[in-house]
Amino acid sequence: MVLSNNFYQVSEAGTSLDQALLEERKTLVAQNISFMPSPSNQFDHEAKVALFVEVYEPALLDGLQPRVGINYNVVDRKTNQAVYSSKTILVNQFAQSGNIVIPVAVPLPVDQLKSGEYRLDVRALDDMGHKSSTHSTDFAVRE
Repeated sequence: MVLSNNFYQVSEAGTSLDQALLEERKTLVAQNISFMPSPSNQFDHEAKVALFVEVYEPALLDGLQPRVGINYNVVDRKTNQAVYSSKTILVNQFAQSGNIVIPVAVPLPVDQLKSGEYRLDVRALDDMGHKSSTHSTDFAVRE
């Protein structure tokens, strides 16, 4: 799981993407957008922030077509209460033929959050009853 406020169309990546490949760094690409992990998990209230995850769906190897999705909760770390919960976001359209890993990027609505410390909890699921464990990361929003 990666939070990023530095992302751009792959066609615009040019030299930086080529350089990453030459240095054998893993490039994070989803929906033709390249993501650079944020060096800090502190974001301005007005920042455009994306969540990048890779969903592992082994049923795709067997030729099955399960409906696969993710959902996430933003939890206030002081109160341990969810302050934002996504609906299930279907990710099948991002699957690549022959690959059991689905790269996914979705916006993280930091503009809807007050200044504070938060935990992001993400889970993947499919319509065959499988659910991943919850993956979490901390981040902060500043005015």
